[in-house]
Amino acid sequence: MARNKMSVLDASVVLKWFVSENDSDKAEALRSEYYLGQRDIIVPDLILYEISNALNYHPDFKPSEIKTAIQTLFDIGIEIVTPTQMLMSKAIDIASENNVTCYDASYFALAQDLQIDFITADQKFYNKLFQNNFRDIILLKNFR
Repeated sequence: MARNKMSVLDASVVLKWFVSENDSDKAEALRSEYYLGQRDIIVPDLILYEISNALNYHPDFKPSEIKTAIQTLFDIGIEIVTPTQMLMSKAIDIASENNVTCYDASYFALAQDLQIDFITADQKFYNKLFQNNFRDIILLKNFR
């Protein structure tokens, strides 16, 4: 079955697969679309560190549960991309020009490079990019 959507999800979205937060239902809907073959999900390898770190500081997660969460990301088969020098250069430019972190910019740079949707739950990041005329970014709470 051909997949009809491709999206880069950032850690603020994927974290909601493991932690119940506002808009977790929308993050889970994206995951369901992936499982049903309706959406490809692509992420930079940075997500593994960001999810691990967020869960490590979450009071409800033990190291074994964090390892299971990370294993899940590998097991479900989402595409995990190692950035190239060109992609990092683009992320640095985005970060510098928009006063955002290189971490956050790396997800957006990947989406721009692949010319696909970028979905974030990070309102502040979204606002900074949107106010600088980036329109190819979707805020999770506005998803569907």
